[in-house]
Amino acid sequence: MLVDIHTHQAHAHAHVQSFDIHQPLPETSWFTVGLHPWYVEASTWKANAEKLIPFLQLPHCLGLGECGLDALRGPDLSIQRAALLYQWELAKTFQLPVILHLVKSYEACWQLRHSLPGTPVLLHGFTGSVAWMRKFSELGCYFSFGASLLRLPHLKQVLEETPFDKIVLETDTAPAGTLEQLARQVAIIKGCEEAFVEQQLLSNSICFLGTNLV
Repeated sequence: MLVDIHTHQAHAHAHVQSFDIHQPLPETSWFTVGLHPWYVEASTWKANAEKLIPFLQLPHCLGLGECGLDALRGPDLSIQRAALLYQWELAKTFQLPVILHLVKSYEACWQLRHSLPGTPVLLHGFTGSVAWMRKFSELGCYFSFGASLLRLPHLKQVLEETPFDKIVLETDTAPAGTLEQLARQVAIIKGCEEAFVEQQLLSNSICFLGTNLV
């Protein structure tokens, strides 16, 4: 069974759909919810973050996110950082993993992560370097690879060196069929059978989410 750990659309595969606080949430299917850094505003972010609390307590809420830091879009990074830290504390309170959106902000996030151990963290849509993968891997982070794996040459080496037990897959906004392409690419890069890849990725997803998806 393939698992799409981060998507913005419902589809036939096992999937965890990501929502923003302003979107209608599903009544029964698995989801994560958080304040995306693009939409964090200085005057409203804390009130909006507090609105997350009842949703984080629902049994089919599997994580907090996406949240994070984006140096190219959104408010000043100091505001994004405050919102991220607040959501991080919520995740710790409700014992939920965190799904991070990071753009040009690996260093800033790594410093925050280093001071807040214990919360499972996933770097979604990871496109960073081998060096950054190693630094975050030392902190126990998971890495989600999406459609960029199919088009960015440097990600072949990144995935090749990423610990197999820290890899998961996502479609994000790409078509659902991308998931099978990604699984095949992982099998090629890691040099193993697709059936083994599928089982390993399922195990990784379950470990990260703390929920039996089968």
